[in-house]
Amino acid sequence: MTIGGIMLGSFASGRLAGRIQPQKQIRYGFSVMVVVSLVNVAANFLFAPHALWALLPIAIFAFGWALMVPVVTLLVLDLYPERRGMASSMQAFIGSAANGIVAGAVAPLVMHSARALAVASLGMMCVGLVAWVFLRKRWPETGRIMMGT
Repeated sequence: MTIGGIMLGSFASGRLAGRIQPQKQIRYGFSVMVVVSLVNVAANFLFAPHALWALLPIAIFAFGWALMVPVVTLLVLDLYPERRGMASSMQAFIGSAANGIVAGAVAPLVMHSARALAVASLGMMCVGLVAWVFLRKRWPETGRIMMGT
């Protein structure tokens, strides 16, 4: 389900590229992830956990994530156009380190409960959202390109 969501999100991202501004595409991705995260937390508090209904939100979340990741990657590369290789390597390093910390430190703390997993997922998504908002305030021109140029 996750891979299907990523594939559909990547396909949609490619179709939207050049048709809408990057910041709008990122906003769409975060919107999908925020809504799905909130629904997932609510569902986990209202219903007993069950794999059948728990997998669909993961796929939809993955769709939102894949919708924005290619755009974010390109924006990172554009921050340092003369050092794209370094920017790409640094992005991969930070992403891998963050994944390692979450998998090694956060996941073991919450894996005992579907509710805790849902809340932690929402929290981690909020970290990404706050990082994007911070970036937009620091570099307001990020993601603002003139369409058709």
